[in-house]
Amino acid sequence: MRISILLRGTLIFSLNILIHLSCSEEPPSSSGEDPGNTDFTLATTVNIGAQGGSISTEEFSLTVPAGSFSQSNEIKLYSKEDTTLFGEDAATKMFKLEGLPSDFTTTIRVALKYNRPLTDESYIAVSEDIADQFTGESSTVYDLKETSDSAGFLIGYIEPPPDNSSLFYLGKSTSVKGEVDKILQGLDKHKTTETINFRFKYPISYEPFIPELSSILEKNYELLIDSLGLYFGKDIYQDSLWTVEITKFPGKSAEYIWYEGWRAGSFYVNSERISNISILKSELEIESGLSLLYIASDEQVDYEYWDSGNSWFFHTLRVWSLELFSTSKNLLYPDDYYPYFSLRQGDWNYIYPVFSGIKYGAFTGYGSLDFTSHGFGMAALLKYLFDYNKLQKYQVGEIYRAIQEGKDPLATLIEKINGLKADWWPDFFKHYVGGGIYNISSSVFTNNIYGEWSINNDDDTLRVYDSDEELRYADLSAKSFIINLNHSTIDESKKLQITIEGDGGSAGLSTLVFSNNNSTLEYLGQTNTGIIEISDLKGFYDSGIRQFFLVAVNSLGIPPYEDHSDIKLTLKVGGKPDNGGGNELDYTHCWVIVTVGDETYEVTDFGTGNTYESYTCCQDFGDVTYEGSFSGNTFTGNYSNTIESGTITRTWEGTITIDIDGALEFANVSFTLNFTHYDSNNSQETKIDEKFIAANIPLNGSLGTTGTYAVEGNQTCDHILSLEVYHKSGLANDPNTGSEENLKSFDCDVGGERITIFFSKE
Repeated sequence: MRISILLRGTLIFSLNILIHLSCSEEPPSSSGEDPGNTDFTLATTVNIGAQGGSISTEEFSLTVPAGSFSQSNEIKLYSKEDTTLFGEDAATKMFKLEGLPSDFTTTIRVALKYNRPLTDESYIAVSEDIADQFTGESSTVYDLKETSDSAGFLIGYIEPPPDNSSLFYLGKSTSVKGEVDKILQGLDKHKTTETINFRFKYPISYEPFIPELSSILEKNYELLIDSLGLYFGKDIYQDSLWTVEITKFPGKSAEYIWYEGWRAGSFYVNSERISNISILKSELEIESGLSLLYIASDEQVDYEYWDSGNSWFFHTLRVWSLELFSTSKNLLYPDDYYPYFSLRQGDWNYIYPVFSGIKYGAFTGYGSLDFTSHGFGMAALLKYLFDYNKLQKYQVGEIYRAIQEGKDPLATLIEKINGLKADWWPDFFKHYVGGGIYNISSSVFTNNIYGEWSINNDDDTLRVYDSDEELRYADLSAKSFIINLNHSTIDESKKLQITIEGDGGSAGLSTLVFSNNNSTLEYLGQTNTGIIEISDLKGFYDSGIRQFFLVAVNSLGIPPYEDHSDIKLTLKVGGKPDNGGGNELDYTHCWVIVTVGDETYEVTDFGTGNTYESYTCCQDFGDVTYEGSFSGNTFTGNYSNTIESGTITRTWEGTITIDIDGALEFANVSFTLNFTHYDSNNSQETKIDEKFIAANIPLNGSLGTTGTYAVEGNQTCDHILSLEVYHKSGLANDPNTGSEENLKSFDCDVGGERITIFFSKE
């Protein structure tokens, strides 16, 4: 890791603070203008080359060691009486050096004669010219060099710049190259204060500001370590304090954060930006926090790993981190505060990355974004993962360390997310489109869709969106569609059936449905088994809801998430389903049983710590009757039962959802069943949790007073999308006793495999 680079890095940021001072305590008054070449008088000119040399007058001297310059340079020295910048703190004339090479290699000694008695601490202020990588704008700040007093002179040193190849890749600014001018002036009436991680240098008149500034900096320092799991290499050095200098940014009264890559780990505070801290405290918190995040990112990952394929994650983190650093309750959107963010709330680019595919560079067609914009858009996903406990903040440090090891940050991120992609990816869109993440305006979504269909009359019954080159679904992506309900006399029996399927059926695919109610997108539901129905279209129309917003979500993909899927979305308007007797589906009970073969379980013995595999065959799963009802073509039900016998208590709890297609020919099923066996005599407990999803189970026979959907034999596995089984046994109040088992695999080639769904009315 580049620990040494951290101590050579300079972060420069401007602060907005109100200091309530009495008249006698007001900071020195100055215009804040850059003195530039105004009114300087040329004192002397000297050529200094590789052999070294000096330039001096009665009031100033500069000494260059041999080998510091690579070639001969004409150095000009100017001087003038000037207190424009530093007011009464100025203790010497102002000097300007022209012609210094920007690539000198050794420390240069300077001496400035002071022109009045000194009080308190003294410094030599040395100008530094810097340029913003993003905007190209240049700026000047004044670095306070520590001094010693020798025979009426302030003695200080100007350090050489570091090797440019080691500059922070993500930093906001770099040093100006070529020949540079330096303006120097000796100062006194300063003071130094130290806190846990920072050393503050400031004019005495600014002392009332230090407690607030130090509190914010220390808070942000701890947030990055304790919350995000990052670290700072400076802490291994004997002098592990960062210097914070309150100084001048002449001509730049509104500068924000700078990262120059020079100096010994110093922050620079723009003394001209002193304002009302009660109003601008959030800005101070965010700017200083982002500065520290730049340093931590540089410290965690060597700059050669911050290529375009990885650095999007840094930009994602810095957008999200605004809410980490700010204590303001009014920070609703990242771009509300940070003026650099070019992706405004109403811009399609703001939401484009999560729809087009969260792998940067996977989509390279028209409208693809650069890695910075991709990172900005991904901030919404990171916020969702943190807000809904799918990812812990400290795992940011783990992802950074994975990048340093050459791993893909997206694959690492997904690996650490708590849950299945088929669960959290659609759930993200549920909250994102519904306004739960950054409260994005509904118009951002509805104005940027992939397809639109209008139901104007009885002839509008079918619309199919087949996946093609334009509508292909990248791994972990989504497409949005609008359905306009314009048919005022639509029959009360009509309903909308939405089906999504791919080459492998509906596994890993889902459709979310929202109603657009007065520009508010309200979540209506979704399905994980390929089909969802919206009943009573007439009722929606009469209530004023004339538009539906759909999000077709592709949760498929494996690392490196660079593939795509062909997916078909079918929209169909039809009447009420018929069960063969002219009546609606009105079954109230559903018995489901699933049998597979050759199950392999991974077993962990908590007593010994050993992990091994066990094998069994032909177990039944489910095998209970759920009680519920149909709403349209969807049956939802529950099962609950408790049996007590002596010291033994056995309980079952379960839920089921079954979607039947419009022709009543196929059923998709999803159920959970949780079983607990508890013995109060010895507190031994056994738990079995089952989760099952299957699709396209065919109708067996016809529907009447009962109905059966079934498949059996070696075709059974073709319909199973997911089967999760978990066993845990041991003491009820001690999770570290006994053992646990997780189903790893199963087959359907032994014999006796089946999926049976049996409906009845009692």
